[in-house]
Amino acid sequence: MNEPMFWAWWGWEPLRFYHYMKGQAAGVTGLAQECLDDWYEQLHSEDVAKAAAELGINWAVTHFVKGFGLDYEKEEIARTAALTSICHRYGIKVFGYLQYGTILHETFFQECPQAKDWIQLDEAGAPQLWCGSPLRFLPCIHADEHHQYLRECIRRGLQDIGLDGLHFDNFYSRPCYCPRCRQEFRAYANAEIPPESALANEPHHDPVVRQWIRFRCDRLASLMEEISRFARAIKPDVKLIWNPSPIRGTLNQAALRGTDFRQLGPRAGILWSESGNFPGCRDGRLIHQVNFFKTAEAIGYQTFSTTWMRGAEGLGLPQTAAEIALNTAESAAFGAVPGSNWLLRPSHLHDLLSQGPLSCELKRNLDFIRRHADVFVGSQGDGEVTLFLDQESPAWEFSRSYGAFLAVQELLLRRHVTFDLVFSESAARRRPERLVLRISSRRLHDGISDSARVLDISGALGPASVSGSYQAAVAMTPEMEQESERIIAALGQREVTVSAPETVFVEARRTADQRRVLHCLNYDNQSAPARVSVAFLTPPAEVQALSPDREAVRLIPSHGRIELPPVATWAVLVWNDQA
Repeated sequence: MNEPMFWAWWGWEPLRFYHYMKGQAAGVTGLAQECLDDWYEQLHSEDVAKAAAELGINWAVTHFVKGFGLDYEKEEIARTAALTSICHRYGIKVFGYLQYGTILHETFFQECPQAKDWIQLDEAGAPQLWCGSPLRFLPCIHADEHHQYLRECIRRGLQDIGLDGLHFDNFYSRPCYCPRCRQEFRAYANAEIPPESALANEPHHDPVVRQWIRFRCDRLASLMEEISRFARAIKPDVKLIWNPSPIRGTLNQAALRGTDFRQLGPRAGILWSESGNFPGCRDGRLIHQVNFFKTAEAIGYQTFSTTWMRGAEGLGLPQTAAEIALNTAESAAFGAVPGSNWLLRPSHLHDLLSQGPLSCELKRNLDFIRRHADVFVGSQGDGEVTLFLDQESPAWEFSRSYGAFLAVQELLLRRHVTFDLVFSESAARRRPERLVLRISSRRLHDGISDSARVLDISGALGPASVSGSYQAAVAMTPEMEQESERIIAALGQREVTVSAPETVFVEARRTADQRRVLHCLNYDNQSAPARVSVAFLTPPAEVQALSPDREAVRLIPSHGRIELPPVATWAVLVWNDQA
């Protein structure tokens, strides 16, 4: 049995970057310079590594190369090497942060003047900027010289420093109109690059616009493959994390940034799920990351949650033990890698070193996952419903199709209907006994039309009910309520039926040895514990109820039903239905 993976953010910006941004970088906003220096020094200390290891953290993600230039960053790279050595003494493996999507041109061009030719250009010939920042230029995906620079960074990190993995941040591409891209696209499509404004007009009927989207997605995927192959030639067991800017709300990232997760995921190994969807009930909305995690499992990659709340230190960090418990539970329950992007931030580091309430809550949950590693490691989704979104509709009709996709997930979660996602007809056919919910698009799906258990969902269901971009939430509408009744009626007799408030989400899984698992998560865990009962069509002899809050309990179904002890945040039911 493999050891569960638990990660922590460990300062993935070099100190010079924090000074360069005048204390306005993510996670350190408003911190005075002298406090920033003290915190950064402490971050590299043996005391912090020891405390994190005692907590259960076994992977760190720390600074390596930000984009100033290798000579400019050599002192910070030396600190990365020293920190890596310390972490290794405490059994913590280290990812080095390698910024793909930023060239900090004020210093980089001094060190490497020819890099001026590596930059993405907009239609007017001006540099494309990272999030509008004039300090940060984006590199062109066809700039081979930039890729040679990346290879040198990779070599130094894996060979010279001894990093165990690399984290490629901002791995995406804005539309580029440089001479190199214009020439490559002419060869690809025998056409000129369309104006950037065409990417925002959905649905994309123009075949040239479709080719422009696919051209950029294909190139980014092949570049990921090239980089991965180079890294693994140096260190065969290297782990690579990528942040290609995940889908948030109904923003069409394939069109806007050239990132198609169904292409990138199988090549990536691990992808970030970065968003403002820190789980919980806030402002009358249910916030969660279920779509990110289930997409990862459907496509076949691991995912790390690096989610924010807004409000503290710029992007926002958790402040209560209940928030820590739910964030950890959600990742573990839905098959993601649990961890922490808050633990070592300036406002929270004292909590780690003093064994404060937030760190103790994290340790309690990580210990629970490790004690029951056989329930988590190698488990797979086992939903009663398959939700199918075809390969093409997200690229050409994104707002319509993906809005409906998110809306159906939300109504299933609130009605306690467990589900798995699929993105291909072959996957949809894999379990013919399951009801398939198919998001309708213009394309016919003859491959699963012979199944008697297919329910088509209108693409009109979704867009108006999805709000936000960085933090995306789905509000239930009367149309969604009606659709949920239609789905439950189509299910017929159900093997397992959960009765609980709609703020309790459930996830059905199978362990590696084929035991049944049902996770019950209370997203309103700042209020009273939730009452949950489960009815079985064919009751098992007994059900083991696990929770970080209490010792394991054996529950014997009575009249086919069990009542759970009150669920503060998380309960895990395990039973065996094998003859």
